[in-house]
Amino acid sequence: MFGSSLPASAALVEHGTVTYEGMERRLIYDTDLNVTWLDFSNAPGNYVTQASWADNLAITINGQTYDDWRLPATPPVSQIVGYNVIGSDLGHLYYFELGNLAGALANTGVFQNLLPVWYTSGTESGSNIWHFGFFDGWNTYGTKNYSSYYGIAVHEGEITAAPIPGAVWLLGSSLLGIIGIKRKVKK
Repeated sequence: MFGSSLPASAALVEHGTVTYEGMERRLIYDTDLNVTWLDFSNAPGNYVTQASWADNLAITINGQTYDDWRLPATPPVSQIVGYNVIGSDLGHLYYFELGNLAGALANTGVFQNLLPVWYTSGTESGSNIWHFGFFDGWNTYGTKNYSSYYGIAVHEGEITAAPIPGAVWLLGSSLLGIIGIKRKVKK
């Protein structure tokens, strides 16, 4: 009764898996930012390579294609060099959702493919690009030509690829078994 009057808290929620690059990848919904993360770290490259990858990413789920993926954003309020900058998509994920502290990536939560590397954002700053160090929580900007940025894709809104839970299959097979037993008893 009291639980319904409490405010909802932000969370990362796994919304099933999709096959991408030959493997099952998690879709992780951030209830606070209202974005879905693809749990996949694209191989290192420069900003142009990563932006092109995210812009061309298309994933089909249950007949619907999701092709509006992007690199994480670093809005003006987060264009600060340093630790504990939580206003960017990556800073919010690192500090707020995963609960990491400045200095070391200690928790990846439901993610299986987050790496302690530089992830580029899609936010340009003149001739530079904002990026975030997942190895220690450092937010900064630098040259777009740096060839060791990793990419991670985010999609606005909630995407669900949740399979039918095992409990539903178990219940269904149990009901079929009971029906079969009743038929045998009646004969």
